[in-house]
This record gives sequence, structure tokens and C-alpha cells, in this order.
Amino acid sequence: KRFKFKSVPDRTTLSRRYKQLTLRIEQFVEYLGDLGVSLDTQTPREVVFEDKSLYKAQGSVWHQKDRKANHIPEGLRNLDTDASWSTSKYRGWVYGYGLHLTTT
Repeated sequence: KRFKFKSVPDRTTLSRRYKQLTLRIEQFVEYLGDLGVSLDTQTPREVVFEDKSLYKAQGSVWHQKDRKANHIPEGLRNLDTDASWSTSKYRGWVYGYGLHLTTT
């Protein structure tokens, strides 16, 4: 409602748009870094927190060996080819997405 979408965008649409933003995000992070340096500010490490939450992709799991070879096994359905493997102490190996949060 807030964004006035007629419907929720599909996962592939969001993924495509996110990929298009990658360069802009990198430029923005670089800009913020340069701004911090030019202001001669330092953020104490003890007040910076970072967290990564893992979210399992819907559908089948693409094994790393096949993924690296860009090979989709015959009969594998509903495969999310944008997802990747990641690990955490809490959840172990997860085929899906990671959401990063950094705060002070």
C-alpha cells in the first residue's frame, strides 16, 4: 500500500533491479567512505555492529559442484539460479540469500 504497487514484484524482478543497482551502491559506499575521511571522523569499533541473516531460497537446491559448472541437472525443477551458498554457526549451510545489517 505504501509504495502503491498493484501487486508485489516477482522475485526475479527484484533480483534484476538489485543487480542493476550494484554499481550505484558501490559508488555510494565509496562516497560515504571518502566523506568520512574528509571530515576526519572515526567511528569507535565498540559501537559498530554487523549482522547477516540467511534466508533459504524457495524451490530446489543447486549443489555447489553443479553450480560452479553452470550445470542444471535434468529433472531439477523450481531452481533459483540467483541464490548462492552461505554458512552460519546457527543454521549451517544454506542455499539462498543473505541480508546484511550494519549499525552504530
